[in-house]
Amino acid sequence: YFFIFSDRDATVVRLITGTLLSAAGAVLAVLLLFLHVTTVLLIAIGIAAVDGGLFITMAFWDVPLDVGSFICLAIAIGLSVDYVVHLAHAFEHARGDAAERAIGALDEIGSAVAKGGASTFLGIVLLAGSESEIFRIFFKMLVATVVLGLLTGLVYFPAAATLVGRWIPSKAHGADDRAARDQTARGGSGVGL
Repeated sequence: YFFIFSDRDATVVRLITGTLLSAAGAVLAVLLLFLHVTTVLLIAIGIAAVDGGLFITMAFWDVPLDVGSFICLAIAIGLSVDYVVHLAHAFEHARGDAAERAIGALDEIGSAVAKGGASTFLGIVLLAGSESEIFRIFFKMLVATVVLGLLTGLVYFPAAATLVGRWIPSKAHGADDRAARDQTARGGSGVGL
């Protein structure tokens, strides 16, 4: 075995590192077009946590670092972003202080994210009983991705956004207009200095 695949196995770490960094960089660059830089930083930490957790899971379940796990690690970036970005968007468009915005984001989209995780799990659960080792590896890796992604989206992001949310401006429609109307109603010009 070693002789046949030694060239591939020798380069797999370099390929995984390059691919994961490129994929994460591309995803974060696109997110910067739509979300505040602090929000994107929180998402980047979440992606790193999910992939780091996958490496720990691989060691725990004796999953080899090969092409099959490489594919799952690349998929994990997309899935983990999916679980976090919906909450991030809802957080940026919610009103109130950081804690109220985090609660509002969870109320608005949290159940949909949880249902997305559940449906992904249902889509891969049949792989668990497979005779093929690669399918069992896919099952292990994708279950870990779903669990870690849901924890990142539903627990880590709201908690982190509550802590640093004062530096993430709200994009709620009418929030600035309402403040200007309140100032005008109190006898001010409505224009902040």
